[in-house]
Amino acid sequence: MTSQTMARMALTLFILVTGAARPGAAQAPPAGSVTVAEAENGKQVTVPSGGTLLVRLEANRTTGYSWTAQGVDPKVLQPIGKPSYERPAPGRLGASGHQVFKFRAVGAKGTTTTLGLQYARPFEKGKPPAKRYTVTVRIGSAGE
Repeated sequence: MTSQTMARMALTLFILVTGAARPGAAQAPPAGSVTVAEAENGKQVTVPSGGTLLVRLEANRTTGYSWTAQGVDPKVLQPIGKPSYERPAPGRLGASGHQVFKFRAVGAKGTTTTLGLQYARPFEKGKPPAKRYTVTVRIGSAGE
């Protein structure tokens, strides 16, 4: 075996063992961020001023459904880019992944807003969403 072949095998083994190449592998959130998911539906969370709110909700693109943000106060939370999609693990055809929204906390300390999201098919106009998600976001200090 050549040294180049051995190096390729070692790299492949590293990737397989660590899961570094796994689609849908969640990355560590940035410092000063708060991550919410289905468990926080209907609850209140505190995000430090200048921090990031990550909303990570189960979604299945293969069904045509997607989450859309509704009625957030841009003076308190500003969207950061477009939502991303974390694919399910390989070999799980048709399985759900996660849709991730990112927001920057720009409001003054003590301000609040309610962030609402709806899980629906954008092409089915006039039909109620399959799911709703709300979280009240309070701007506070780090560690509150």
